[in-house]
Amino acid sequence: MVIRSPSTDRHFALEGCFNFRDLGGHQTTTGASIRWRRLFRSDSLHDLTPGDGALLRRLGVVTVIDLRTPEEVDSLGACLLGEVCVGAPMHGATMPVHGRGLLAEASAVAMQYGEMLEHNVDAVREVMAVLTDPSLYPAVLQCPAGHDRTGLVAAMILGMLGVADDLIVDDYAASRRAIVGRPPAGSSMPARHLLRHGPTMLGVTPETMRAFLALVRVRYGSFEGYAEAIDMRGAMGYLRAALLTA
Repeated sequence: MVIRSPSTDRHFALEGCFNFRDLGGHQTTTGASIRWRRLFRSDSLHDLTPGDGALLRRLGVVTVIDLRTPEEVDSLGACLLGEVCVGAPMHGATMPVHGRGLLAEASAVAMQYGEMLEHNVDAVREVMAVLTDPSLYPAVLQCPAGHDRTGLVAAMILGMLGVADDLIVDDYAASRRAIVGRPPAGSSMPARHLLRHGPTMLGVTPETMRAFLALVRVRYGSFEGYAEAIDMRGAMGYLRAALLTA
């Protein structure tokens, strides 16, 4: 059975970023659901307008979990939201958007995501540690475009919370619509070309996430198995308590 979750008020139309949305409302296989307005995901929050900031401050955001590298922070700028900014840099996250290899195969992107989970264990532990602390919510996950690093971390969290695969795939693929609506800043690709082909180039397709979920199960059995492999299984109960409804 394919479970669908409500999308009402999930995506926020902002001027300074294009991929900010709520992870709340997704239903788990046990009948619980993720609390609304507790955990968000976004592209880089370095260029928010005053209006954006006012809207997001009304959400009461306390913590930004920044998955960007120090070099990206220096290049783009610091985040302009939240009382706490926690650096959890993840490397090796983006597919090329110019030159050879332009069209990204879903299996290749999924494989890269798997390597990222293996090689960025410290960052993943930091994310999980932050999300076990109720005082640090509401929180936002961010990376430059909000679909690769943020996408796989969001998928990991949803998987650990017991959200069905179809909903994890839907959440990931929602970035496709955001990219088509507004290409990432700084792209050297002509706008008309990126608008037409960008999601395919970047691998932001349902097939990519399905391949990634399959890869996680082959390597670890489940996301819970991954948490155990990185010595963070004990955090899962706190994560569920912080984010799930009864």
